[in-house]
Amino acid sequence: MKRKGLLFLAVGMLLALMTACTSASDEPKVNPDVNNGVVDESYVGNPSPVLEENYHQSPAEEKVQQDVLDKLKDQEDSEEGPTIHGI
Repeated sequence: MKRKGLLFLAVGMLLALMTACTSASDEPKVNPDVNNGVVDESYVGNPSPVLEENYHQSPAEEKVQQDVLDKLKDQEDSEEGPTIHGI
């Protein structure tokens, strides 16, 4: 009798726990930090923007890059072929 009571109690608690977890609403939460503001619909912008790369390589970076390219060239000339493990 006690075992059945404990079994029913455990099943009841499990069902209560499952219904408590699923009772959260599925509606999307409104985030006031994100969803507040005015949309400027008069801004058109550039329909075909051109990206500019303002990349300046330091002499140290240039030396490292040249060393890597030299190692890759040496590996291509050998029978091993190019690999990243030899760098």
